[in-house]
Amino acid sequence: MNSCGTETYEEQLLGSSELKTGFSNTIIVQMDPAVQEIWDTARNIKCEWVEYVEKQVKFSPFEVDMLNVEEVKFEGDSVECFMDLQVGKYPDSTDIDEAVKIGEPLSLIVYMEDDKEMYDMHVKDCYAYSSDAYDSSETVKLQLTDEAGCVLNKKLLQGFYQKREQTQNVDNASYGSKLVAYAYLSAFKFPDVFDVFTTCEVEICKGGCQNKCTENRQEQELAKILAQPRLETTTEPFFEGVELFGGPISCQDPEIARIDPRCRLNLLFINNLKEEESDCENDPFQENCPADCLRYASLDPRCQPDCDIDPFNLGCPPDCEAYSGIDPRCPVDCNKMPLHPKCPADCDTFTGKDERCPCSDRPTHPGCPAICNIPKAAEIDPRCPPDCSETPFHAKCPANCTVFAGKDPRCPCSENPFSDNCPPDCARYGKEDARCRPDCQLEPLHPECPPDCNKYTGTDSRCPCSAKPRHPNCPPQCDVDPPDPRCPKPDCAKVPFHKMCPANCKIYAGQDPRCPCSAYPLHPSCPPNCESYAGKDKRCPCSEFPLHKNCPPNCDVYTGKEYYK
Repeated sequence: MNSCGTETYEEQLLGSSELKTGFSNTIIVQMDPAVQEIWDTARNIKCEWVEYVEKQVKFSPFEVDMLNVEEVKFEGDSVECFMDLQVGKYPDSTDIDEAVKIGEPLSLIVYMEDDKEMYDMHVKDCYAYSSDAYDSSETVKLQLTDEAGCVLNKKLLQGFYQKREQTQNVDNASYGSKLVAYAYLSAFKFPDVFDVFTTCEVEICKGGCQNKCTENRQEQELAKILAQPRLETTTEPFFEGVELFGGPISCQDPEIARIDPRCRLNLLFINNLKEEESDCENDPFQENCPADCLRYASLDPRCQPDCDIDPFNLGCPPDCEAYSGIDPRCPVDCNKMPLHPKCPADCDTFTGKDERCPCSDRPTHPGCPAICNIPKAAEIDPRCPPDCSETPFHAKCPANCTVFAGKDPRCPCSENPFSDNCPPDCARYGKEDARCRPDCQLEPLHPECPPDCNKYTGTDSRCPCSAKPRHPNCPPQCDVDPPDPRCPKPDCAKVPFHKMCPANCKIYAGQDPRCPCSAYPLHPSCPPNCESYAGKDKRCPCSEFPLHKNCPPNCDVYTGKEYYK
């Protein structure tokens, strides 16, 4: 094996003790037998073997939102993969419930349950087919990604991207992990067919998968080739094709056209072409001018659609006989297509056939299979004969009220009140039912037990909180009983008038309701009462009320005058 430049190598898998073995060689394809030129190509060919699991997954066509499940065994471990095709961009995508339009974004999604986070996943070799006969010579096949997972047609596919998500149960509690690989696909169609089928190879590896496509993969491969000492390239090789280094050549790229002889054009022809194109503004219908279908759709014959290839184009007349229910311009004939999403669901007739009428809603419908191995379903499905030893409550089985009173709906507790399956009705049968005698240790609030208000005030209706308002079981009544130690203590500096703060009548007389002006008539905060307190209240001086009884008499001036009463 170690001849003609072929080398062997072993590498340890990422995160694992397992090894991968491979052979590699570099092949130079050159046009001249003597020298290597810039348009020659170099290919580094590798053949690797590694312990992994690889399965081909087949996605449902665009119109079907089925979910396939594959289980893959790997050395005693179990890995579950789920594949789905949805409309929209993941994670905001939804199930496909009708025909998608050309150009509408879709999501190819591959899920892998990996609670222990032991595995890696590599999606590669994706193809699109015109039918589900994948190996037929009549089936049109379009490759979307190569064996490394690199996208070959970026106009149609973006990805694959990969992320790890935590799975949750019904209580929204995280209990596991799953690995999700997803890619964005722009909806397209093959001529004369409406379904597009997609498949991908999914490689599941312990630790980490190797040979994944990366953005700088081409640069890495080129660096490996140029770093080998036995190669004597005169300059960098020119890459073409899609097998190893990326997309095909495009002579529209000026740099490629400059160095690749297959793209070299006669400069005179180019100049003449430019001269011919220079008059496109005045004569836009020339063959050398690009079709301007936004401005001249009805005038330029190149803008007319090919109705055989694209019958749904708005420029084509609708063919409702052939495309009823498919072309959005055609009304749906619900008599011929009763299962179409635009037709009202007839669940009485098509349960089990129409996806809008699942069997879970009508499990006993004739269009659904009888599920006799589930007791609840067997009870209501007349097609299931009952096994009275397994389903003694079945309507077709005789009622055994001695054993199943309170369990069998035909044996209600109202007719069998003393059955152990029925709760004791002590209000009616307290003296007859032995289960009605209370255990005051377990039922201290029972009416037949003496009340213990030290423990159960506020809990026992016989011990109301009004009797012991400060009991721990009773809510504090801070408006009525502010001194209750459970009531929050006020900041008397901020709320001096609070009930729990001492009244400071010296400062707040006339403001604090506990310091009324009737008790503090001379306080500055209270209005002056000169009729009663002249001579005592500084705001009522005797000079203004000289005859008031509280003021000293001035007989020299006021002899014969009466004092104020």
